[in-house]
Amino acid sequence: MDIHLVFPGEPRAVQSFRSTQRGRKYQPKENVEWKGYIRMVATQTLPSGWTPVDCPVRIKKALFVFAPVKSLKAAQRRIIEAGGFVSKTTKPDLTDNLFKGVIDALTGILYRDDALICGLDGVEKVYGRIPRIELVFDIQRKPLASDLFSMRETFEKATAKAGFELVFE
Repeated sequence: MDIHLVFPGEPRAVQSFRSTQRGRKYQPKENVEWKGYIRMVATQTLPSGWTPVDCPVRIKKALFVFAPVKSLKAAQRRIIEAGGFVSKTTKPDLTDNLFKGVIDALTGILYRDDALICGLDGVEKVYGRIPRIELVFDIQRKPLASDLFSMRETFEKATAKAGFELVFE
């Protein structure tokens, strides 16, 4: 099952916790507000009655679109104006601060724990006309009991044909 989430607005990097001189750790207010925004949009977008999944989740697409900067060349601006994208090779870092903040914010909303993310496909950081974050998740639900029984029957037939004997206890 695919879940497509779009978060309008300029993507933001979220640094990890900061420490005071006394060693107390805290998250800056901007980070807390950004994660709250991500959680709110996800909650409004997900189907009614959605509960966080406890199964493997694959990220099929992660697109971080930034507003074009003045330093882009004319050819790059034309690509963006035509609805295309131009790769962004400047900060913030894609995998460290940019991606982690969004994934952390969705913990407890889309999935029980971000450790359930088992794969990552198309991840891009680009300039485009409309700043946003687009994520497409493949929720890999666990098989139902009826599926397991049919899988067992298929497996038993295949092993019997190959001359093996199975014993289920």
